[in-house]
Amino acid sequence: MRTDHSRLCIFPFGGGPRNCIGDQFALMESTVALAILLQKFDVEVRGSPESSVELVSGATINAKNGMWCKLKRRTK
Repeated sequence: MRTDHSRLCIFPFGGGPRNCIGDQFALMESTVALAILLQKFDVEVRGSPESSVELVSGATINAKNGMWCKLKRRTK
């Protein structure tokens, strides 16, 4: 079994000369999708005001125990 993994193998789009050719498109597409959602919905973070969100970092930064949100459709 092969165990000599590249140091770049954990990144979503790879790295170096053989990285994904669509990485910039995928990042732009997800940014636009998020912007459209935020235009159409108000986001309310759920939970008690004194609770804090603990962040963990790795390839990305995320909430350790997740984060509950409520989406409410915006009216025109």
